[in-house]
Amino acid sequence: MPLLLLLVPVVQAQDQAVLMLGNSYTAYNDLPGLVESTLEPGVAAWDDVHTEGLMQGGLLLVDHLARADGSSGDTAWRDALVTGSDTWQHVVLQEQSQIPGFDATSADLQASWAAAADLDALIAAHGAETVFLMTWGRRDGDALNDHIYPDFTTMQDRLAAGYLTYVDQLSTPERPVWVIPAGLAWQTVHDDLVAQGLDPVDGETAFTQLYEPDGSHPSLQGSTLVAATALAALTGRSPVGLAGPDGVDTDALALLQDAAASTVFDDPHGVIDYPWAWTWAEWEAAAADPAAISQGALRPWLRVEVFGATVSDARLTDARLQLVEGSGLGALGSLEVADAEVWIDGGSLIVDTLTLGEGAVLELRGGTLGGTLIAGANTETLSMTGGQLIATTIDGDLDQLGGELLTGQAMTITGDWTLNPDGGFYQEGPAGWVAVEGTARLEGEFNVEAGSWGSSDEVIVVDAAHIAAEGLTVWSAPGWTLEERTGGRGEQLVLVPSDTGIEADTGSPDPPIGNEGCQCTSAPVPLVWLWLVVPWWHRRR
Repeated sequence: MPLLLLLVPVVQAQDQAVLMLGNSYTAYNDLPGLVESTLEPGVAAWDDVHTEGLMQGGLLLVDHLARADGSSGDTAWRDALVTGSDTWQHVVLQEQSQIPGFDATSADLQASWAAAADLDALIAAHGAETVFLMTWGRRDGDALNDHIYPDFTTMQDRLAAGYLTYVDQLSTPERPVWVIPAGLAWQTVHDDLVAQGLDPVDGETAFTQLYEPDGSHPSLQGSTLVAATALAALTGRSPVGLAGPDGVDTDALALLQDAAASTVFDDPHGVIDYPWAWTWAEWEAAAADPAAISQGALRPWLRVEVFGATVSDARLTDARLQLVEGSGLGALGSLEVADAEVWIDGGSLIVDTLTLGEGAVLELRGGTLGGTLIAGANTETLSMTGGQLIATTIDGDLDQLGGELLTGQAMTITGDWTLNPDGGFYQEGPAGWVAVEGTARLEGEFNVEAGSWGSSDEVIVVDAAHIAAEGLTVWSAPGWTLEERTGGRGEQLVLVPSDTGIEADTGSPDPPIGNEGCQCTSAPVPLVWLWLVVPWWHRRR
């Protein structure tokens, strides 16, 4: 992604003005009005968005240029882009529906490229950003150009590649050019039906309902999908849940909004650049304060791709942070997350203190999360479906749907701990027991490493106000048996030496807790690595 050096000071909490240049594809259903009515409720900082459209059926970019550069005299186009006093933040360009997918040798496409470059220069001189509206393939392909457009999918693929060519030709590191991938959102609707085993063009489907009967122009639903995609692409904010125009029912609106969101957000760091999608290296290079992860009216999405990234006392506000496989981020102090999302899909996030405020979401789906305190009052703020979690304190509930909780020292959960069947707990040594102030509901698998315990008389595994161990499997070294007893906070699971090392029957009404002997004798490699890397983060301080 090109560095967004000019965007941060330009796009702030202020009124926005958007000019749209197009033809009947933009004029149908008053797309500029739909974009305005979508941006205003979708971006709290933009409570007064103003959009205008300069549109006429059949216009090409070369026609828009001729009306703007003085070739056609004084026109509304020239007033808007050259001589007038209006200030635009975004100028959206929509080319005729066939031209962008033509072969590079086409005279029409070459003329379009030249016109786009000249329009971009006028837009830049006017202080605005250039945005291309990627249009959609025709429902049944294009009979006039069936050698290149035999069906929707082929036509859409060529149009997408064509619009990205405009972006590649005109973008510079100092002034990137953006694209609204509306055509790809139409493809999402199409492909979702294919995935369900349905023919998207057979009868009245969600896909055919995007079109007018001519199979080319957008219906109201199609234009609504374009507006929803514009919100997501320009701001990084989701259209899901926003009100829609009269004439689009609730179910259809939800489908359109979901399609727009998934089109943009499923791969925001892919082939399309967005003004709110950053790698960590880009953010560090461009942000005045990399620790303050916020971008005004936009909702930034930072992806950590490298190992060894560090930040001190970071604040994640109205933003998203994602760690991918092979990455590593150390917050050398506190990481505060408020009305923001953190997704750990791989790599490692190491913090001294992680505080989850109102509206925060933390999803541990892979990789490793380690910290001294994970604090959050909302029981839904911490979701663990995979990966490995190491913390001395979790302030709140832990619903462990998957992944592994690792302890080498005492750990406290101030709420309830629910260990589901796909989750696990690894206790590295006798000091690594878990204290639960609420209820421990345990259905997963324990792996208790007993190799370094020496002549210990007993080892506490879990100490909770109440323990419900239903279907729990415990692996430990031969010669140890798990017992359930009263004590501590109320109830405890304790390993004690045994000559038999066989399945233990606690006599409780719950199903028996099994001790199958040691078949997992060594700690997972990431655990050993983490005990080494946590002190390293502290030394860096």
